[in-house]
Amino acid sequence: ALRRVVRANLSTGVDWIKTLATERAGTPDTDPRKQVYNEAELRAIVEEAGVKNIPVMAHAHGADGALAAVKAGVRSIEHGTYLTDEALQLMAKQGTYFDPTADIVNDLAEAGGDYDNPGLKRRGEMMQPILVAAIQRALKLGVKIVAGSDTGYGPTSIARVSREVGMLVSAGLTPLQ
Repeated sequence: ALRRVVRANLSTGVDWIKTLATERAGTPDTDPRKQVYNEAELRAIVEEAGVKNIPVMAHAHGADGALAAVKAGVRSIEHGTYLTDEALQLMAKQGTYFDPTADIVNDLAEAGGDYDNPGLKRRGEMMQPILVAAIQRALKLGVKIVAGSDTGYGPTSIARVSREVGMLVSAGLTPLQ
């Protein structure tokens, strides 16, 4: 079924496939640490996309889902809040990119942001230092870190990439990095 979905997307001429390796952080009734697809399922997605040389990015906050996605051969991990050193070391070895989209976690924690919800605010506050630590460990291990953004629903959405760059610098990257 996953291969069929990938083929359907490929037939529309997409440049990337994005899949869930873990649940979302931005909905109150989900646990962003919970794995969605196992390694074999993620590998099927990567293999099917590879038929057309299309890379796969994996939404992955949780450790298990992120590691499964990296082992399956995704090109990038989006979010990576709970990345383990094992996953980061494998990412460095394979050249897997890390796109922390840390500003989304900030948005969870900000009152009046795109995700204005008391439970999500607390979740964001808890996730912020964990994600910063993951970025710092990734930098030390030589993982390729990129500045990206995620959803943008509110008035500050146009500032996401610039805020992301500022956060990466605060976490230890140089402005040039």
